[in-house]
Amino acid sequence: MSIITTTEAIVLTKIDFRETSKISNLFTKEFGRIAVIVKGAKTSNSKMGRLIDVLNLLTIVVYNKSGREVQLLSQADLQEYYPSIKSDYEKIKYASAVIELINKLLPEHEPALRVFTGTKKILQNFESSEEKPYLIFARYMMFFIEEIGYEIQIRACSDCGNELHQDNTAGMDYSKGMICMDCGKKHLSFVPFERELFYLLDCLKYGKKAVVYNHRNIQNLLFHFENYLKYHVSSFKGLNSLHNF
Repeated sequence: MSIITTTEAIVLTKIDFRETSKISNLFTKEFGRIAVIVKGAKTSNSKMGRLIDVLNLLTIVVYNKSGREVQLLSQADLQEYYPSIKSDYEKIKYASAVIELINKLLPEHEPALRVFTGTKKILQNFESSEEKPYLIFARYMMFFIEEIGYEIQIRACSDCGNELHQDNTAGMDYSKGMICMDCGKKHLSFVPFERELFYLLDCLKYGKKAVVYNHRNIQNLLFHFENYLKYHVSSFKGLNSLHNF
């Protein structure tokens, strides 16, 4: 039995299917990540075909049937198409990385309301905020890592429990997370953090305004976030968007 549901959706991918249709991967508020078929989407007069564009935020009506691999999309209306993102190289790069995280690390058919809400917010920040796109993305990536169950604790050593702070240099071990220098001596993969890098991590974690940062430090953090995820999720091989743009 199909359940007709109206929900919000972010378009993640789209591919041609047979002569006239498309299959799209959507991140929905109600169902999480799902695949839908858009019949007639390749025809020139198809409204839904024009709306099924990567990054678009839609209100959709979907015939959702439990156990069916691809659901039927029956209606779509545009909420936001993010013209500023789509016309800016740096914004496209980091918005594409957001889509990669969702596609690679969220299972299908599992609702993730906080991630959906956070993704809408981050896309709007890319669209209208004056913050640098790489800083916006770094904040989102840390949030995403926490939401999928691999939170990085930074106030206490993940090995011995001692307090970590700016004046007590710490670093990251990909199996443990953030650990103190003493514990780091026992881990071959330990990478010490400079004080500025630790401060930036603290700002991202606790929503502080990162007054002092530079592009190199942001890239270093993203590198460590990627490697941390690679260690904990064997199927994850990194974010192509960050390296191929």
